[in-house]
Amino acid sequence: MDNMDTINTTPVKSQVSPILPSRLTNYPEKYLPHLSTQTMQIFKFDVNKYPFRNVIIEIFQQAILEENFLPSYNNKSNIDVEEAFNKIHLLKGNNVKETRTNNSPFHKIYMQITRQHGAKSQSEKEIFEKYNQLLDRFCKDVVSEMLLRRKIVNDDGVATTTFVADEIVYQQRPTLRVNPPSEKAMGHPHIDYEYHHQPSEINFWIPMNKITGSMSLHVESVPDKNDFQPIEMNYGEYLMFWGNQCKHYTVPNTTENTRVSIDFRCMERSRYNPNYVNLK
Repeated sequence: MDNMDTINTTPVKSQVSPILPSRLTNYPEKYLPHLSTQTMQIFKFDVNKYPFRNVIIEIFQQAILEENFLPSYNNKSNIDVEEAFNKIHLLKGNNVKETRTNNSPFHKIYMQITRQHGAKSQSEKEIFEKYNQLLDRFCKDVVSEMLLRRKIVNDDGVATTTFVADEIVYQQRPTLRVNPPSEKAMGHPHIDYEYHHQPSEINFWIPMNKITGSMSLHVESVPDKNDFQPIEMNYGEYLMFWGNQCKHYTVPNTTENTRVSIDFRCMERSRYNPNYVNLK
């Protein structure tokens, strides 16, 4: 953890500690995430060191469209880039507003470039390698600190920070979300536990543009609290939440902007249950 001073690990928002859901009453405690990671929190990260948006732009530029996404990107200001993501649904040849988003040109090229096997062009191979290295670096530097850090308070009330001797495992390919203005919600309220995911998983969610209101993800702060609120974030922030047990969903996006984001799940290796059976 020698790069601790370069990473802002102060939460922007944090909620109260959760109470274990009754559905996990008989689940082995050693396979549950640590209490410090069960609460929804928002953190900042260094966009120069972890330039997720830059790589997503490179991927989107490979999409087959009548109108290219962000041509001459290096000459664009941050305001121009933000607006390009906001209005991505208006690009000529983009059918994201006419079909399920996972059939859009952006999802197709994302799946093409980020798949582990199969033919790729040279430029696609280079982007794939860059994305893998970025994700690996982010997980080793940032995610591991969030999952492995422990605050110890002694009898005198003095707090110290330590790290457990463990590794993390993470989702090999983050999920891409493109949520355009729509009269219908994409998806429905759920917890990841309902889809056979292990309770030790923690979700990390990174928006590529500013998100607010109905274009955002709605999440309860702790399991079964039902205090749903839209997450308001900017690029350069990430959300950590226990999506396995905290219900989350989207609503019809009544704004004029599209939300572009990626998300992935991680866990401490020692909390992986090799004999997991979904008990729901």
